[in-house]
Amino acid sequence: MLEALVMAGGRGSRLDPLTAFLPKPLVPVADRPILEHVIEMIARQGVREIAVSVGYLAPLVQAYFGDGSRYGVRIRYLLEDRPLGTAGSLGLLGGWQRTLFVVNADILCDLDLGAMLARHREAGADATVAAVERVHRLPTAVLETDAAGRIVGYREKPETTHQVAMGCYMIEDGMRAYLQPAERIDMPDLMGRLLAAGRRVVAYAHRGEWIDVGRPEDLARAQSFRLGSVP
Repeated sequence: MLEALVMAGGRGSRLDPLTAFLPKPLVPVADRPILEHVIEMIARQGVREIAVSVGYLAPLVQAYFGDGSRYGVRIRYLLEDRPLGTAGSLGLLGGWQRTLFVVNADILCDLDLGAMLARHREAGADATVAAVERVHRLPTAVLETDAAGRIVGYREKPETTHQVAMGCYMIEDGMRAYLQPAERIDMPDLMGRLLAAGRRVVAYAHRGEWIDVGRPEDLARAQSFRLGSVP
């Protein structure tokens, strides 16, 4: 079905002081490490081969998760001897046999991998980006003026809707050609390269639950976060 790569090598500095002595993937959410939720989400949808990129305090992550057998998967570790960003560890994989599901280690969601893979294949995509809809509402009125300063429009607390990248991707093996060995690169930059090269990059609209545990307030909210069922 799929192979998976979990990006777990980051420092997690925004969660200091928790991450001063604890790697971010081991920060607890509902009494279990964040990364454990991620691995279980992947495993219960039939994925059996998972690579985990590690860097900061890597031995602690490796000691906790081991070979993955207690989750019914096989885990191998990719060591980042320096930070490679949110896409750089793709270059450490050495290729993959099936479509690769890539996810950040601090993402909690009930993403349906089967449905996302179907969208990816139907679109003939080289890469697919999972997205959620977010509405931003300004707290004040917005004025529209012409060159002379005359008001031509007046909108009270307008709303704008955006498709927000979730930190979850599906990528075909050929896309490794757009990475340099051991290159530090973030996923938005890699997607930009693919688009510039004319590769087919599509979005998959996720309608379920999602939280990016990046800041202390996100972590506090995640403690009561309950994932819906995954088909």
